Amino acid sequence: MGEVASSADVPGYIDCFGKPSQRPTELSLKCVDDSTRLIGIVWDSWQQDSAEGHATLVSPDVEPRDVQVSLSSPIGESFTDLYVEGELAYP
Repeated sequence: MGEVASSADVPGYIDCFGKPSQRPTELSLKCVDDSTRLIGIVWDSWQQDSAEGHATLVSPDVEPRDVQVSLSSPIGESFTDLYVEGELAYP
């Protein structure tokens, strides 16, 4: 398991709206209808500048599959970029 910094030292992530949360286990990739989600997220690292983990991608368009997930570009208390399999998925 990778290094995990203290929650006071690192940004969280805002899932569509609300306050940033640390190490969420689910994230929406389509906030409009919540149809595409990452579930069962396990974070391997959570640092000041990025976070990396893996999850299951569920969507009405494809069969569920395991994917790599990363967060980056922190501004203030929150990461702003979400990547799935190296591709920018959100914002």
